[in-house]
Amino acid sequence: MDEADLLGDRIAIISHGKLKCCGSPLFLKGAYGDGYRLTLVKRPAEPGGPQEPGLTASPPGPAQLSSCSESQVSQFIRKHVASCLLVSDTSTELSYILPSEAAKKGAFERLFQHLEHSLDALHLSSFGLMDTTLEEVFLKVSEEDQSLENSEAGGNREPGDPRVVKWALEKLELTKYADKPAGTYSGGNKRKLSTAIALIGYPAFIFL
Repeated sequence: MDEADLLGDRIAIISHGKLKCCGSPLFLKGAYGDGYRLTLVKRPAEPGGPQEPGLTASPPGPAQLSSCSESQVSQFIRKHVASCLLVSDTSTELSYILPSEAAKKGAFERLFQHLEHSLDALHLSSFGLMDTTLEEVFLKVSEEDQSLENSEAGGNREPGDPRVVKWALEKLELTKYADKPAGTYSGGNKRKLSTAIALIGYPAFIFL
């Protein structure tokens, strides 16, 4: 994916044998990406007070790893990008999703300038910004396609729903045989019919 991002002029994504989208990496990221991921590294807490000579300081516990406050950092970021979304809060990092629209309005520049001068106050050591990757775009397109397939298949509809029957006949190319007795079907079409019955009625057993 990284090579395609760097070298590809146009990238096509195919899912379930169908072309889902095609365009430049920038276009695909703008159309399907969630935005930019801002990662901030928490500054470790300072060691405790002075130790007695000859004594070794005990390692910091989980609560002493950092004095960084998630709520304080989130409030700071929302002053510049109100629609930011916190996606991860670990003992060492904070991660936010920043919408692409904010970059077009110049909000990123103001945010980074103020953030650079407020690292100490927020108990942060550094920060970085990463664009949506093509792998994330591909996974999102695939998930949307799978959701659509499940919806077309009936989703939570009851077995025997006419819409499910119609979908199964179309998918298995049996529409033109729908009004014929099953006994007149050829071997291949009989197997297709059995598959359609399985999709529609959820029988315990089916013989192909």
